[in-house]
Amino acid sequence: MITRLYADNYRCFVNFTLHLEPLSLLLGVNGAGKTSVLMPQ
Repeated sequence: MITRLYADNYRCFVNFTLHLEPLSLLLGVNGAGKTSVLMPQ
């Protein structure tokens, strides 16, 4: 299971860390980068 996600200088993220629990919900306004977290290229 993924428990932590780190991105630096990726799309709109600079020094970004996301700690995930067994059940996590990703919410945010349009253009906040939700899709960038879910669909890395």
